[in-house]
Amino acid sequence: MAITLQRAKEITSAFATKNILVVGDIVLDTYIHGNVERLNPEAPVPILHAKKEKNATGGAGNTAKNAAMLGAQVTCIGVVGDDKSADMVDHSAKSEGYIPMLVRDKSAQTIVKKRYVVGSQQLLRVDFEEIMDLSPEVENQLIEAIKVHAASADAIIVSDYAKGTITEKVAHVIMDAMRTHNIPLMADVKPSRISYFTGATYISPNRKEAHEYLGINQHENGGKKAHELAAMLSSSFDTTVFITLGGEGMYVQAKQAHG
Repeated sequence: MAITLQRAKEITSAFATKNILVVGDIVLDTYIHGNVERLNPEAPVPILHAKKEKNATGGAGNTAKNAAMLGAQVTCIGVVGDDKSADMVDHSAKSEGYIPMLVRDKSAQTIVKKRYVVGSQQLLRVDFEEIMDLSPEVENQLIEAIKVHAASADAIIVSDYAKGTITEKVAHVIMDAMRTHNIPLMADVKPSRISYFTGATYISPNRKEAHEYLGINQHENGGKKAHELAAMLSSSFDTTVFITLGGEGMYVQAKQAHG
């Protein structure tokens, strides 16, 4: 069932009064735009004549800036390296309208995804990333930041890309904050971490992840229908479910009240 335009406006306008905490994997997205006019004589690949370069935050940063665009006051907490790319994340986040609370790990490098673009077509993407377990020191800094900012938040969003920020201990602290401050928690997490968020207010998998959350092969017998997946997920993880379906929109299953 579609919502009316008026209802959509009511929902989005409500963000202007909210303080939202986003926790997750923050990425630096770099876009290099240019033209291709010839092939490289050294190898059969095109030569990109670069015209401009732009930085933006991705991963959890993308969630944070989208919420900020809707008018919310947003703080985004994540782990980055102690490097120039982390400085670029900080600068980009502030220009995108949200507050970056970056925990810098001297032993790690900031994740960078560099895209080379011709017109609207992506020519190549190069990823600079090395996924490492958080040290106890960095994990504790992350946890303390979450506790401080959750105390004044109206909602928490977890944006997990399986890059190392959302550990089991971090997830438990976030769940405790949800209960302690009686605020909603939306968890958009990879399948390996969904069990940490049983009882979250909302979860938001795509169709593929929904099957994986349930341990179902989506290619066997055509997989499950959206309404079947949503009902099973809601029951299994004690939550309201938003399954994103690409061009088909989304399917929502409200959490069932316990009788």
